[in-house]
Amino acid sequence: MVEYFVKRYTQEAKAVLGTDTLDTQTAYSIRLYCYGTAGMTREWLLGDNITPAETIVTMMFRSMPEAMKRIFYN
Repeated sequence: MVEYFVKRYTQEAKAVLGTDTLDTQTAYSIRLYCYGTAGMTREWLLGDNITPAETIVTMMFRSMPEAMKRIFYN
């Protein structure tokens, strides 16, 4: 699952930026974000029965690295 999202975000970032390669920091940010959100989603699914999904999504967005926000939400 993590690798799927890493690949998807990487492809999208390359398309938005119009490049075939990403700089090291952007590639790292994508991997870190994907691993972190997958782990937190797992934790939420297996143990948190009270936080609404909308709240989780909001927290994930707010935790996204600024470099990724500039790429995906400008």
